[in-house]
Amino acid sequence: MPYQVGGSLPPHASTYIHRQADDVLFHALKTHNFCYVFNARQMGKSSLRLQAAFRLQAAGVHCATIDLTELGTQHITIDQWYAAIAAYLLKRLQISFPLAPWWQERQHLSNITRLNDVIETIILETIDEPIVIFIDEIDSVLGLSFPSDDFLAWVRHCYNYRADNPQYQRLTFCLIGVTTPSQLITDKSRTPFNIGQAIELQGFQFDECHPLLKGLLEFADPKVILERILYWTNGQPFLTQKLCHLMRTCNYVTMQDFSQESTDSLSPKYLQNWVDAVVQSRILDRWESQDEPEHLKTIRDRLLQNPQTTSRLLGLYQHILEAEDQNRKNQEGVGQLSTGSPEENELLLTGLIEKRQNRLRVKNLIYRQVFTPSWVCQQLSKLRPYDEAFRAWVASEQLDESRLLRGQALMDAQIWSQTQSLSDLDYQFLAASEKYDRWEMQQILEADRAKAVESELLAVTKAAKLQQSFLGAVTIGLCISLVLGLTAFLQSRQAIRNAYQAKLNEVKALASSSQGLFASDRQLDAMIDAIKAKLRLQELQRLNDGPIDPATKTQVDTVLQQAIYNTNEFNQLRGHQGGVLTVDISPDGQFIATGSNDKTVKIWRQDGTLLNTLPHSATIHRLAFGPDSQYLVTGGLDGTINLWRVDGTLVKTIQGHPAPVWGVAFSPNGQLLASASGSRNIKIWHLDGSLYATLKGHEKAVWGVAFSADSRYLVSVGVDRTVRFWTVDGKLLKTQTDHQNAVWDIALCQASNLFVSASGDRTAKIWRVDGTLVRTLVGTHPMLGVACSRNGEYIATSGTDNWVKIWKSDGTFIRNLKQHNAVIRDVALSPNGWMAASASDDTLVKLWQRNQYLLTPMNGHQDIIWELATSPNGKLIATVSGDDTLKLWHTDGRLIQTLQNVDSGLRSVAFSPDSQQMITVGNSLKVQLWDLGDRGKPQIRLLRSFKGHKASLYAVAISPDGQTIVSAGDDKTIKFWSIDGQLLHSIKAHKERIWKLAFSPDGKRLASASEDGTAKLWSIDGKPIATLRGQGTVWGVAFSPDGQMVATASRDDTFKLWRPDGSLIQTVVTQSQGITRIAFSPDGSTIATAGVDNTVKLWNLRGQLLRTLPGHHGIVASLAFTPDGKRLVSGSDDSTVVLWDLPRIQTLNELETACNWVRSYLRTSPQFTEQERQLCQFPRNP
Repeated sequence: MPYQVGGSLPPHASTYIHRQADDVLFHALKTHNFCYVFNARQMGKSSLRLQAAFRLQAAGVHCATIDLTELGTQHITIDQWYAAIAAYLLKRLQISFPLAPWWQERQHLSNITRLNDVIETIILETIDEPIVIFIDEIDSVLGLSFPSDDFLAWVRHCYNYRADNPQYQRLTFCLIGVTTPSQLITDKSRTPFNIGQAIELQGFQFDECHPLLKGLLEFADPKVILERILYWTNGQPFLTQKLCHLMRTCNYVTMQDFSQESTDSLSPKYLQNWVDAVVQSRILDRWESQDEPEHLKTIRDRLLQNPQTTSRLLGLYQHILEAEDQNRKNQEGVGQLSTGSPEENELLLTGLIEKRQNRLRVKNLIYRQVFTPSWVCQQLSKLRPYDEAFRAWVASEQLDESRLLRGQALMDAQIWSQTQSLSDLDYQFLAASEKYDRWEMQQILEADRAKAVESELLAVTKAAKLQQSFLGAVTIGLCISLVLGLTAFLQSRQAIRNAYQAKLNEVKALASSSQGLFASDRQLDAMIDAIKAKLRLQELQRLNDGPIDPATKTQVDTVLQQAIYNTNEFNQLRGHQGGVLTVDISPDGQFIATGSNDKTVKIWRQDGTLLNTLPHSATIHRLAFGPDSQYLVTGGLDGTINLWRVDGTLVKTIQGHPAPVWGVAFSPNGQLLASASGSRNIKIWHLDGSLYATLKGHEKAVWGVAFSADSRYLVSVGVDRTVRFWTVDGKLLKTQTDHQNAVWDIALCQASNLFVSASGDRTAKIWRVDGTLVRTLVGTHPMLGVACSRNGEYIATSGTDNWVKIWKSDGTFIRNLKQHNAVIRDVALSPNGWMAASASDDTLVKLWQRNQYLLTPMNGHQDIIWELATSPNGKLIATVSGDDTLKLWHTDGRLIQTLQNVDSGLRSVAFSPDSQQMITVGNSLKVQLWDLGDRGKPQIRLLRSFKGHKASLYAVAISPDGQTIVSAGDDKTIKFWSIDGQLLHSIKAHKERIWKLAFSPDGKRLASASEDGTAKLWSIDGKPIATLRGQGTVWGVAFSPDGQMVATASRDDTFKLWRPDGSLIQTVVTQSQGITRIAFSPDGSTIATAGVDNTVKLWNLRGQLLRTLPGHHGIVASLAFTPDGKRLVSGSDDSTVVLWDLPRIQTLNELETACNWVRSYLRTSPQFTEQERQLCQFPRNP
């Protein structure tokens, strides 16, 4: 029986393995679901496609397959490519049609329109049965010499158009390739490729592999052979088929060749060793020469193909190898926890690793033996220009400063690193090198200054001696003196120029260091380097000894603004000598207590000042402040409970349990203590140490306990996965088993009397005191710690992802606080929830606070913010999102109402002039008019819908008099409606999608912005006034408040200002990687732009940049001022809306703000020198 090594297996192949994915794909396509099979190479995707097509055809479904690699990528025009697809479709579906002349006759149409017409007017008209189109090697579109986004957008259009044309319900696509949905559409202004059902393709399982046994029957026990093959391959299809083939073609050898443990050639051990020997000799030994057909080399080449990302991929793989080695004995799983980063996705596509139970691990033992840690180090050494110094520095535990780079070597490394995605350790090495190089440069500068002074003194001395020696030759002596003085002066100036250039290089190095530290989530250190860069730059500007290029000034301003607007970490508590397991903030917010496995508890002020260290006899696992903030209770692994005053006085020691104390709590009335233990019970104590009650019922260790707000009830959690509700006298009221893993912590939200539990099942659950489940917060990693603010508004969770997650108590996720270098065991919140403290195995406690001084994040959406609008009365904000919701907010950021699943996705929104109504448009092709009801309590209610468009809508506007609505989108028309829904005009306005519409203040003109590269001005009756040309894709357009200017925002990274007659006033290059939206402030003095580079920028009317606002983590897609001009609202594809406080921003002293943020950190952290502590002790003018 032949095994097939490589290539696609035909439908009747005897060795084809029928997997779960076969049935999932078949049934999905048969029921008309769009599907995609995205996985690494040689995982059996094409064979799966052949099997699915065979079964579908047998069921009466017409199938066509297009392998995009057959079309070519490099030497093909866009017209040839689309025509070839159309021809392949007709050929594969056996439709005879004269395509060539038909295609040529329609040259006036776009290629995508012609392809769509082939589907709609030829294929769907000819075939009445269901049709499935398989597009194989879809990732090859990424290598085309022309944009392919239109093709993918068309595939999505075929899916969305089913609601309008029932014929399209018979048409289904299946995309196959080595990619991810997010990679397919490269233009980030377009909707991501977010349709279809993902088909998971796993390796072979033993119970699926019976067809492979037939070829192994010559062995004494074929099952043992197959099990051992799968042991090596983990079911990887190519390797499994290859190893089966090798077992059939390799001759038996004597036992001594591969084992000394058995002489029974029929024993399982013999057969296993035989497989091992074949793997070693025919696959692993000299693997590069034996890798035929290529498989391992394919993985290698994909790893190394992109020099810009190779080091990051290898670094990530190195971490996975290390994680496997460290936790192989851990019962919770082997491998590194997944974060879902782009590097992870790329590494998964190589096929080298797999993700199981949210952990990354090497896919099989063969890969582990080929791509070893030493192989990784060898490849990294070829990449890094500084590898030898780097490895020596790492080997010295990062202490050997002689291994750090300096001078030209450092500059070369920095230039190289700007085009790379490096590991965190690389960034640390470069940052350390920059710091050392700056210190060394300072020493050189001081030496240069000394030499300059010495030269000047020597010159003067020499001149004096000459004058005394040659009194008779005064003129000659004077000349000599002048020459010598001039020489000394020139030497001094050269030294000054050298010093100036050295200082300028130092500024650039500091800015680069800040950027790298920020990218590594070292926020405080990034801010400090940004401050240093700004101070050094100001010093150079005062000296005025040479030119400072604008790029350097921009770089320094950018890193400082980045730190100011995006930093939450404000201090670190350093002092513990071991992992920090517990942390709490006192109810009055004045103290922080931390407990560690170094057997100490430390009490700190909020500014980081250490007040007291409390020694213990064992590791402290939990601690809690009393309600008056004057007492602290601690629980240790020796079973004791200690009660302390915050001044360090030990009040009472209670020998509470025969097993470790995992949890402790103070009752809110201050009269009782509770302790949770590994002895599976909870004990309640009076403050004098006498036992009040013992609560029994848990089947395993109890890890957390919390009192209710009235101190009458208690909730406990434990390893038995339960949450139990008790009265304080020991009566069990309810046991909840909703968690699917151990429950590690419980916290009280005192103001609301709710409880929050955190579990290894990656969820936190909110409970009422009677045991009713209120809601579930779903995370991405096991949760170990949880806290709730006393006001009940905020929840913090921590766990194995090394991040703190902040939530609203209504379940809205707010943000991640990144990050520690190890697991975060516990987390605490201040009474108002504005400050968090996190305790980690990395020995640090980090303090975080909400950066609300300049901006207010409005959280709640789960996808891109397509559009937002502010009401003319200044009271409301409306947002529409890719998560199919419409939200209404107060202008202070409070959410009023959410409408879910609104008509297949809204794309634009606008308020009526009286703020009593809203208009929305989207994928439903309808214009919808909503009533907002009572002014005091707005409530969204649909009034009416207008139909008339033939494709999705992306823009809507209402005239200043509130009588006319205009709408536009993918059908390229603008339609004018009366407020009651009557169609007034419909004009064919543009050649491509219309992104934005805007009325002039007097309502007499309309502006439209389109993907066809133009903006156009129209009269109110639909007649053209002017076309604004010379741009890339135009995403945004706006009129100035006085109506005398029109501003357009373009993908070509410019905005343009125009006169109403269409003449150009000015073009401004924004350095934003593209502009999506533009808006004028209500007074007309400021222009705001939304950038692809995740920033909002403010400009004056002369095109001068005023401020950069870097608060988003994704493309900024929407923008609007509030009517009073005091707030700017922006929405992003990071799913957040940000409310910017413009008066504060416009008067912001950035350097002073940054210094105020880090002042406590500099003063209290022990790693700084005295000189570094004085960094911000200046009065200096910015």
